[in-house]
Amino acid sequence: MALQSKSALARARACIRIESEALTATARQLGPEFVTTARAVEATIAAGRKLIFTGIGKSAHIAQKLCGTFNSTGVSSCFLDATQALHGDLGLVEEGDLAILLSNSGQTEEIVRLLPVLRRFGVRIVSFAAALRRTDGRLAVIAEIKRRSPSAGDIKAGASSVDQAARYQAAGADALGFVFVPGTPRYISPDLAGEIVRELPPPATARHSMSR
Repeated sequence: MALQSKSALARARACIRIESEALTATARQLGPEFVTTARAVEATIAAGRKLIFTGIGKSAHIAQKLCGTFNSTGVSSCFLDATQALHGDLGLVEEGDLAILLSNSGQTEEIVRLLPVLRRFGVRIVSFAAALRRTDGRLAVIAEIKRRSPSAGDIKAGASSVDQAARYQAAGADALGFVFVPGTPRYISPDLAGEIVRELPPPATARHSMSR
């Protein structure tokens, strides 16, 4: 059956409309973590270091496209194959680089294995995930670590953030959340977040920019 002009146009317009709605929804969801990521990229460029993009499957295609786009603007970028990274490809990683990890689930096995290795290289890390989910498909539990609550004020004096995180993890939290925007009530410094993650047994996944 020959393709009808009216049908083809209707489908094309519907497709564009769906994509437009998705972009509008994405714009509404932008929050402090976007600013944190933008600042991390800016600091990496200013320091003369490079961006490293990685992902698996469709996320790898997106990572490669982002790498190409940044290179076209003069920003030094490269794609790291997560499946080959532990077999020699980590030679392209240098201290001070910014690794941008893409994973729809947030639990892609190759990406999870790569995380501690990148941290040992002294690489800053940013992660993008559609939604953190457990292996059984249920949404993961994210516990936020903070020193001050917007509603309740300062957290108990002398309380250890590392102990707080350990209790959350022992209670079943799948990931830890940190807010890295200075001046906000729930701000946690990247250095403290790094200390917390290093002290916890794996997996200690950090939501929002996942800075080392």
